[in-house]
Amino acid sequence: GHFNFFRAIVAIKDQNFVKASSYIERARKQIDMELSTLAFESYSRAYPAIVQTQRLTELEEIIEYLQSDSKTTKSRLQRMWSERIYGISKSNPSYWEQIMLVRNRLVESKDDMVCSAPSASLSSLPPLTYSQLHRLKYANLCRRHLQYDLSEKTLVDLIKEVGHFDPRNHMDTLLDSSIHPIITFNYLKHYGNSDNRVKAMEYLQTFIDKHQSLMNDELLAKCHLRLGIWHRNYYQPGQKSLLRYKFSKNGFVQSTSTSPNSNEYLKMDDKRSSVILKHFKRATEYNSEWAKGWHYWALINYELATNSKNRLKHAKHHRTEHLIAAVHGYFQAISLAEEGSSNKLQ
Repeated sequence: GHFNFFRAIVAIKDQNFVKASSYIERARKQIDMELSTLAFESYSRAYPAIVQTQRLTELEEIIEYLQSDSKTTKSRLQRMWSERIYGISKSNPSYWEQIMLVRNRLVESKDDMVCSAPSASLSSLPPLTYSQLHRLKYANLCRRHLQYDLSEKTLVDLIKEVGHFDPRNHMDTLLDSSIHPIITFNYLKHYGNSDNRVKAMEYLQTFIDKHQSLMNDELLAKCHLRLGIWHRNYYQPGQKSLLRYKFSKNGFVQSTSTSPNSNEYLKMDDKRSSVILKHFKRATEYNSEWAKGWHYWALINYELATNSKNRLKHAKHHRTEHLIAAVHGYFQAISLAEEGSSNKLQ
């Protein structure tokens, strides 16, 4: 199956579409036999063959794309590819890589179309293309799976497409306005996962101060939420990372049995608490329809309320204020999630 698959790719590159279709059909017959066997074992065993079947289907669609002169047809295909890739399992970044590799090799960058999805236009600059947006998602997926080298390579390649990248002074380069703010923000998220968390916080704050006029409210909300999470985790080294908290419509669930009001309470003064609260609050103000922002606003207020009893300086009315804010944020998050925006909690 793989042999005929690669022969089909070569034939498409040579614009020999009849021969490519023949190779695709041969490869599909071989994959069908393999898939029929694996499907009886388990879905996870059969999944790589399912991905390969999808790649064959996309080769046929790429032939249609390359033969068409209709902008409507090309736009329809790119939208379909974009929707389809988000349905691929996020358990392994290699599945995304396999799909993206075929598209990027056969569809030239000059033919890449601007994406109309809201996530592609989080600034006043022109929106990202489909390919750029998919690579950003792929980089984030690699980061979540601790594949930092792949994440960095993907992001650096994106930066080089739109601007200059200096490995000796790359953060100053990133803060240049020639780099799209969405790409810069995603690189800063990656940078913050290294041992440079303090620098990452400084860079992200500088990025907000310097390029706020280029960003829309949704991107600003994401920036402030990230700053709030980083500040909270930095000043509370004894606590489990706030990023490890899960959210469900039934309540907050943690990745471990440690609760926010256990033996380790908040190790920060009131000034630092106010900085953290400020960032989470701004996330809800810039995007009041974002369930994730309200989720974290509720969570930090819950932590402050339940742990403030261990701090003598914290007055009772402050605890009450935090509890009220936590309950309000909690219900806001549930309400927004129930409105069909489940992806907002990702």
